Amino acid sequence: MALSVLLILTACDPMSPPLVRHEGGYRLVEEMELELWMGDECEGITALEVVLSKEDEDLDMARFESTENEGASISHWILGSVPEGFQVVDPLEADWDLADTIRFRVEADESRTSSHLVVNSFSEDASQQDNSWYVQDEGWLTDSEYNGLVADENGVLPLCPNTG
Repeated sequence: MALSVLLILTACDPMSPPLVRHEGGYRLVEEMELELWMGDECEGITALEVVLSKEDEDLDMARFESTENEGASISHWILGSVPEGFQVVDPLEADWDLADTIRFRVEADESRTSSHLVVNSFSEDASQQDNSWYVQDEGWLTDSEYNGLVADENGVLPLCPNTG
């Protein structure tokens, strides 16, 4: 009986890590631009949001909404640009590298996913990674290593709201 109560309490613990998490990949491209890879082609995306935070305070927030009612498709996004098929609702004015943490939110109809990037953990090796993506809490992975991580069903899914 005590074991079953312990199992139930552990399963309902709001502080326990999620069983499934949506993660994209990050890398630097020309001139210190931050590129986000969704992990797959995400379809029906109605909005993208990014929040730059430093020391637990929000520095800046940007929001982009699809120009189409059925949403847009996106697989890659260079932070600071307007993704194809989206329009600016709130522009990003601060530089991403001023933040400690960057939070991304992806919306599709009634579903949402979110992910975050701890800038210091990413920045340490970012300039030396040409063909890899930084996946938070996983490290630097190639496309095939990321796909293997997702295929192994270990709790990581692309940043698309309609997966999982």
